Amino acid sequence: MNKIKVITLIFVIITIASGCGIFHKKGKQTISEVDKVAETSLLIDAVKDKNIGNFENAITKLNKLIEKNPKSDVAYYQLSLIYVAMENFNAALENGKKAYELAPQNEWIILNLTEIYEATKQYSLAIKLREELIAKNPQNIEYYYYLAEEYRMSGRLEDAINTYSKVEKQMGVSEELSLEKHRLWRMLKKPENAAAEIQKLIDAFPAENRYPLILGDYYLKNSQFDKAKTQFNKALTLDNMATYMSLAEYYKLTKDNDSSFFCLKKAFAEPDVNIDLKIPVLLSYYDLIQKHPSMMNDANSLLDSMAIAHSDNPKYWSVKADFALLDNQPKKAKQAFVEVLKYDQSKYIIWEELLKIWANEEQFDSVIIYSNKAIELFPSQPFLFYVRGVASYMKADYNNAIQSLEMGKGLVLEPNGMYLEMFIYLGESYHKLNNNDRSDAAFEKVLEMDPKNSYVLNNYSYYLSLRNVKLDKAEKMAKKLTDLYSSDANYLDTYAWVLFKLQKYTEALPIIEKAIKLGGDKKADVMEHYGDILWKSGNTDNAVEVWKKALILNPHSGEILRKKVFFKGYVE
Repeated sequence: MNKIKVITLIFVIITIASGCGIFHKKGKQTISEVDKVAETSLLIDAVKDKNIGNFENAITKLNKLIEKNPKSDVAYYQLSLIYVAMENFNAALENGKKAYELAPQNEWIILNLTEIYEATKQYSLAIKLREELIAKNPQNIEYYYYLAEEYRMSGRLEDAINTYSKVEKQMGVSEELSLEKHRLWRMLKKPENAAAEIQKLIDAFPAENRYPLILGDYYLKNSQFDKAKTQFNKALTLDNMATYMSLAEYYKLTKDNDSSFFCLKKAFAEPDVNIDLKIPVLLSYYDLIQKHPSMMNDANSLLDSMAIAHSDNPKYWSVKADFALLDNQPKKAKQAFVEVLKYDQSKYIIWEELLKIWANEEQFDSVIIYSNKAIELFPSQPFLFYVRGVASYMKADYNNAIQSLEMGKGLVLEPNGMYLEMFIYLGESYHKLNNNDRSDAAFEKVLEMDPKNSYVLNNYSYYLSLRNVKLDKAEKMAKKLTDLYSSDANYLDTYAWVLFKLQKYTEALPIIEKAIKLGGDKKADVMEHYGDILWKSGNTDNAVEVWKKALILNPHSGEILRKKVFFKGYVE
């Protein structure tokens, strides 16, 4: 703190101290100049401590000052301020009262005690002091506003209205005052008085086009339809296009649905009508469409009107996308979401919905490009890494898939379906890169979370059989799978194949035959497995015939199947 600021601070403190009466004469007693300087210095130090937040030091110094001079109203006042800052309102009130007793004419002390009464909801006491302040300074308009609020909080609504009227006499008619009085009259259930306050605004400001609309809306809420219509017509003559929104409600309540919808469309096409008034109306169609799908036509018609006024507003494109999804038109939704991002990229949900659509459409290049952009903006959102990882996997970019999925799973706060799928794709990606240990670990994690996960039970057991490792474990998983899904040809084929690898041909044969009956005869790989099991079971002729059928089903099968057919025998 430089020298000028120190001198200024000391001057202010001395002024306050003098005004509050620290050094008043008490009878014939006077305070010596030495004591006066010492107490002033102590007060200044205490206030310095208070101002920088050293409350305990300030309290200690102020109490010391009170010990020296029990009549120090400024010390009690400063203590009260400190306790208010500490939200210790009991102590603040105790010291505030003492300051008031010592200096009942000091405006700052009265104001402090008033605010403490307000904070502790002692409104009747606050009102009494606020009235004192107004009596001392009747030109202070701010005091009237506080008094009116105190009247309102204590339930004295008409007194609050009268207080605002006093302000009105000094300041003239104003929107703030009239609307507040209007609100209070409504609380008192006096509709004529409430309407009169808005009429007062109309009379005072005849060119303002909002006030007839406000009054019309009030009449409409009170089912005074003729009066409402009169005010709406007046608002329209003043070019208040938002009136069409109210007219739509008026016609709806008077059972003229065609006129209501006409007015809605007029309002929706007006750029001067705030889009935030239109969106709730559109959203109300959600439930209507669920019950009456034909209402989607009306919603789309309103959206078309809104486009005239708000085609450059991201809120319009966002709600358009929502309705496109509701109408099961993902392509239109996708186009709308892209438009949103042209104007506003700050809403995470827009990115997520857009990426979901692209993923469902298998546009994996777009998924990767936009997920990269989204990750820059929202680096803590696990879905973005998940969807990028899946897209990379689908493009056979397994290293990038693993990188994204490993990062994404570390961002998941609580395990969920997406978290589980991350491990599935990690297991598959590591499998593709022949990193069997990590692949197995990922699949084990899935089964730890979901022991009946059919995808992993099937693929994991099949991968183990291909590698000829942990075949007992593979058998248990495949058996569990077919116990859960006894009519699935693929799962039966996996179980039969694991038994085949365990050389349990007798057990494998009826299982593969069941798979064949359930549609496996249409799948080349199942038929090849069937032929292998037949061969190992000693039915060599039928095995060759089955291999031939497998080759017909898939002429592009691997070299091993072609050799089995050509050599008419089993080939490893």
